[in-house]
Amino acid sequence: MFYDWLYITALYEHRDWLRRHILKYAGFTDIEFNPERSINCQARSCALLVTLLKNDWIDEAVSSPGAFIKLLSSRDYRPDHSHRSEAMFR
Repeated sequence: MFYDWLYITALYEHRDWLRRHILKYAGFTDIEFNPERSINCQARSCALLVTLLKNDWIDEAVSSPGAFIKLLSSRDYRPDHSHRSEAMFR
């Protein structure tokens, strides 16, 4: 969740522009994402940003990493990393 919070916090100052432009998209892709090398994915962060903007949770989410985790945890957000190799956890 740290990278999601970091990306979203970096975009926060542009939230008004993003509300006008990003909310029209139904999905995102990250052509650089490789689940064998990393667990963070900018496409997932963008989708999460859309959810935060649509629900007016963005201010609370960027207030601190702890507030971000608490907000998402209270809504059963769990990034799916099941596609990752077991070797990554050794």
